[in-house]
Amino acid sequence: MASSQDNFVSKTNPDPYDQIIVLSQKVINAGFKNMWKLAQGDDDSPLTHFKKSIHGEYIEADVGIPSVKLHVESREPMLYFLLALKNGEMAVYESDDSDTLFKWDIKDWVLAFNVVINQKKITKDSEEYRKFKERAGLPESNFSLAQLFIDASSSTKFNPDLTSFGEHNLNELTPAAKASVLQFIDHWIKVMSESGSSILGYSAQREQVNGGDELDGSGANKDDQDSNALAYLLMSDFKNPPAEGSIQYSGPWVDGDDRVASFCMNRALFWNWMLPIARQVVVAMTPVPETPYVSYAGTPPDMPWRTRPRYHIGDTNASANDYKWVPNPSGGWSTSMPMKFTWDKVTVPHNSNDWMIGEEWGDNTQATVSFGAGTERLTVKGGSKFRYQIDHHRDGMSGTRQVFWVEVFTDWRLSIDMTSIEEGGIVFHPKENNNEDVKVAYKEYGDMKMESTAQDLAESIADDVKQNMTAALESVSETLSQAMANANRLCLPAAGTFFMKDPVFNEGGDLLVKLEYDGADPPPPPSKGKYRFRPPMVTASVRRMDS
Repeated sequence: MASSQDNFVSKTNPDPYDQIIVLSQKVINAGFKNMWKLAQGDDDSPLTHFKKSIHGEYIEADVGIPSVKLHVESREPMLYFLLALKNGEMAVYESDDSDTLFKWDIKDWVLAFNVVINQKKITKDSEEYRKFKERAGLPESNFSLAQLFIDASSSTKFNPDLTSFGEHNLNELTPAAKASVLQFIDHWIKVMSESGSSILGYSAQREQVNGGDELDGSGANKDDQDSNALAYLLMSDFKNPPAEGSIQYSGPWVDGDDRVASFCMNRALFWNWMLPIARQVVVAMTPVPETPYVSYAGTPPDMPWRTRPRYHIGDTNASANDYKWVPNPSGGWSTSMPMKFTWDKVTVPHNSNDWMIGEEWGDNTQATVSFGAGTERLTVKGGSKFRYQIDHHRDGMSGTRQVFWVEVFTDWRLSIDMTSIEEGGIVFHPKENNNEDVKVAYKEYGDMKMESTAQDLAESIADDVKQNMTAALESVSETLSQAMANANRLCLPAAGTFFMKDPVFNEGGDLLVKLEYDGADPPPPPSKGKYRFRPPMVTASVRRMDS
């Protein structure tokens, strides 16, 4: 029987959305718990102490750990937010025209209300955007930022069925007193929003994003399950979201255990970004013939010619229409280029019947990009044939034509691995090259008298091609490492921290990443502010292990 991880790789499909963020109830509540822990010691935080007075009425209470219950049995509400009040006192007037205060001791209250999750765009000139870039270690990146948050403007619908006033009953209050209680709740939610404590996370993309967020409860039929999930469905590049509810259940995005949250970037979005990078590799690894060197020196009499191949690695004159990727039957992409040919002819001075022709071909240039389903690796590999030939013609003499040629067959490979960053994100690392990443074979023929045998000369040319190809692979690997240092990432720090973990491809080529709640004990809170400190630059990449 297939495991949850197997189905995560084989069955998930984000279509028709560009990106999906799926947070289980378990991980959302873990985040709120961490926010609450971080706030302890900060008396101004709404997660520590709630104090409010309005026209003589007041509430003062110590706040417990807030939590949510995802609602999946129907479309609305999206979830319930549970505000825990540990102890304190509340006093409200019995009626609008009464001066008598009705007082309740607060002990282990849970106030519940219906909630809508929404999304807002963070502008690039805002302080919030700047702080996020610094916290995420992306100071040089250029991306849009969407914030996922509890929409306080629509979260004021009190839910008496899930509310508990401890030993008290809300029905003991008059309508006016009930209204005052709800007003206090509304105020607390707005303070939470203003302080940033209602933020569930951030989505960072290199493209501008318009977002649609929908609850996809397919496959679940019971509220208050840790594995219930909230899905944020995002479109990129100013595209409008599809019709409401258009995404279909396609696999276990979360399991409430090891995979408490996940992120998926659609194949189309990811590979539209990656394929141009892979094209750079192919262009850089293509042998290009130059005009071969042919010269008549005249001496010594039995070997008066000087010849050698001339070529370079890297098709620097490639146009935008060259090396275009096309889908192949294996689920990856392929590209190829037509033959390139150069030649030169030199005639012996004062003897038009004696000449040498040098020719070069760059042929069979082709490459593929593939990914390993269930792995973090994508591979760019290619090959080509380089042929060098010299022909010596002497009309009217015996042995009128002498030939030497060599064909060098090259195969190369560059693997790129995705790696999670402890601070939260994905980077891409070209695998360190080894001697097996560039392979060269050759065959030759020669009946021309030369300083070396045909085999020795062919071997020398083949070795030279391999050295140049290896140097080109190392160069393009280094270039990619630098270019991809600030590659597309998704970061969900919020005030409760989530890490990225175990990035893999699914069978369709979509990018899948587990999101993991940190869960570590928080550092002492700052005197003000709502964020854990993060270093301004990410300097190391590590694969996080299960704790």
